[in-house]
Amino acid sequence: AKGTLGSLSRCEKCRAVFYCNRACQRKHWTEGGHKKVCRRHGTAPPSHVADPEPGPENPCPICLVHEDNYGEGHTMCQFCGQLKCAKCSTIETLVKIQTEGCFVCGQVSPDDAGDADDIVALAALMKRGPQRTTAHAAWRIAMLRMQGVDGARPDLVEAERLFRVAADNGHLKSQMIVASDYARKGSLDSVTYFAMAAKQGQVAAMAAVGATCQQKANAATKAGNDAEAVRWFTIAADIGGPQFVSFQANLASHYATGRGVKRSMVQALRYSRLAAENADV
Repeated sequence: AKGTLGSLSRCEKCRAVFYCNRACQRKHWTEGGHKKVCRRHGTAPPSHVADPEPGPENPCPICLVHEDNYGEGHTMCQFCGQLKCAKCSTIETLVKIQTEGCFVCGQVSPDDAGDADDIVALAALMKRGPQRTTAHAAWRIAMLRMQGVDGARPDLVEAERLFRVAADNGHLKSQMIVASDYARKGSLDSVTYFAMAAKQGQVAAMAAVGATCQQKANAATKAGNDAEAVRWFTIAADIGGPQFVSFQANLASHYATGRGVKRSMVQALRYSRLAAENADV
């Protein structure tokens, strides 16, 4: 059911599931399977319940039985990043969430405007750790921090930090935001984030990485610093794709001759093959 964490009631027995009202809780108990898995908070399961294995570390918020990323068909709320296991990701459940909202963060659409309650709900999800698909949540909080919420002034410092959290965990929009900010400041850290975005197929990022790496490699070569040239060639070459054939070919040459890097025919052949494959695309 739709709502924020502050407006939801909690199952008093297990204290692990939230409900918008008693009717919703009663239906989950009788029809949703919660009766079979509910156990008193801090106590062992009843003796008649066969549960020899420890409970999931990150339980699906619907069934509490499986890990929330269980099964190939598991789904994610696009707003807060909360996962639901494949068993619970039925068409009926997804349609209900789409029309009534995610029962964790209460949002019907990732485009909904945020407020202070969203900050609380999303921040709680972020505490689960960067490996728990929180990149989108970090991006959403960063956007809210930039706008200012509940009458508060925008917090750009916190927004920048959260954009980096999201970018470091694979969020494409955040990678472009962070890269562009570093580029505006004249920092070469921009190349790192443009490269992240380029590996996800972002065309503008590919162009930015290619231009910067070519410029830096040319300058290093002109200065006689082959090792520095190899470093810039490698950043672009490892992204892959036909846009970076020249970088792969240059690296193959450097590895074959040992210029600026330890001579390795294995690496030379690897980059030669990559250049040939991408040239045919």
